[in-house]
Amino acid sequence: MNVTEQQPLDYLRFRDWLASGREMGDWITVAQSDDSSHGDFHMGSGILRRTKKNLTSVLKSPEWGPIHPSGYPAFLGLYGGRPVYSPDGSTPDYPVKAFIIRRNFHGIYPARFDVLQEFLLYHNLYEREQELIDPVTEEVVIRLSPNRVLVRAHQLKDFLAARKAVLVRFHDHRRQIVGKHEALSGQWKPKIDESNFLVSVSTVPGLQGPRTVGRILGKDLLHGYSKPAHPDSRSSNDEKREYAEFVVGRDPQSGDPKLLPCSGQEFLTPVFFELRVLKKYYDNPRRYTVEPGYIRDLHFWGISYGINNEGYVHVWLGDLGHLPHEEQLHWKAHNAAPVGKLSGEFWATQMQAQFVDLERIEHKITRLRSDINEQFKAKHGFPLFLDLDPRQVDILKTLHQPVTNEQQELNDQLLNLCKLLQDSIAVKKLTQLVKDRSTLCDEKGQPVPPLSVLDLFLGEQFAGKHDSTAIVKPLRLLQQLRSSGGAVHRIDPQELQRVMNQLGLYGSATTGEVFQAIASRVNVALSELNRLLSDT
Repeated sequence: MNVTEQQPLDYLRFRDWLASGREMGDWITVAQSDDSSHGDFHMGSGILRRTKKNLTSVLKSPEWGPIHPSGYPAFLGLYGGRPVYSPDGSTPDYPVKAFIIRRNFHGIYPARFDVLQEFLLYHNLYEREQELIDPVTEEVVIRLSPNRVLVRAHQLKDFLAARKAVLVRFHDHRRQIVGKHEALSGQWKPKIDESNFLVSVSTVPGLQGPRTVGRILGKDLLHGYSKPAHPDSRSSNDEKREYAEFVVGRDPQSGDPKLLPCSGQEFLTPVFFELRVLKKYYDNPRRYTVEPGYIRDLHFWGISYGINNEGYVHVWLGDLGHLPHEEQLHWKAHNAAPVGKLSGEFWATQMQAQFVDLERIEHKITRLRSDINEQFKAKHGFPLFLDLDPRQVDILKTLHQPVTNEQQELNDQLLNLCKLLQDSIAVKKLTQLVKDRSTLCDEKGQPVPPLSVLDLFLGEQFAGKHDSTAIVKPLRLLQQLRSSGGAVHRIDPQELQRVMNQLGLYGSATTGEVFQAIASRVNVALSELNRLLSDT
């Protein structure tokens, strides 16, 4: 609000600023250095241990005095006749520790604000341009600019609770209007809890005439939560942990579901879930990794799982208890009564300590792609499949048999398969290896598509040894399936059914069955190509 929107005295006494909460909402202004023709605003902040003596002392006067911390290492005062070194500018007499440090470089380089390193490490924040973010959730926690620093209130109050401290903000703001208005002059003491402000208005001379200046000087406090909200502070106290209940069976008489908490009792009780419980983890590869038989959330947690013949995910009840409570609730939402037995692979690895090949069809395809590239480069000087675009590398982690029966999920996985294979063929270099150049263009003189170039190359390379079309045909079927039912094209039911028939799928088929059918054929084709390359 400017002077034209309020009375001059209200403007100079900062009534709008005081009434608006002094920039202490969801975002807390912790530092400011902003000069303009209308005034200047300066604020610093520090943390102070929360004791009655400290709080009384810091609010005793609105003056900053020596209590305001610079954050710079310094030799302060004389104690016993010698200067005493302080690594952060604080002393036992003035124990406020700088939360924000104003870095000045003698005017040679632009000044900037630095935030207390302990706070950054406490939340493990990552700097991205003029923001510091939570690297897991990507939530912005600090907003930095040359003139101001804002911190999200939740993370700041959490830190203060852990520190058993308060945030002390030091204010020195000025506003001015042109002209001499002696009638407005005076001093006032706003009555605001947890603060000490002095507001003064006076007239000062200037080269371009007198000005009337309003100044607010003082301090205010921000308290933290009653206890830390940081996840590490909660997980250390098992008594306060929450454990969800899961269906583990049915009462043989009433049919009512039998519920057990995942608190550690009956640890090796199997619990079953709909396959779609995995979708959350596939959809966020930046955070989660879904391996055959194991799901991990960065370094926070992991859980072993299996998938039985009926298509249900199963885990041990006790393992669920090791997950964060919010994660338990995700699994609980997809909990099902037991259906079928545990998968043989899960039982062998978990109970018999046997090494079992858990590699699924999609993992076999990505492994074969890598093997083929290695052999092809050794023979021809370049890999058959180009490296994925940096924006597409997550395909290697997220390629999977659909876990829902939603067409969009199938479309996405077919598209991923195409990006991994035919869309990444090194067609320019591969074209140079085709001896019969006349075959590289169609009857209209246009270059033939990548799969045709691959077919021509394989036909020449392995003439008399193998029918190249047997390798390329599954990839063509994949392309047709993507085109007839993919995310970019409108679904043509007749074309889609024709492709499905070629895959041996008649009538209705689930998205998982469609993916499994095409992926199995692609896997056989890539295995054969890999064998041919190794034999020549």
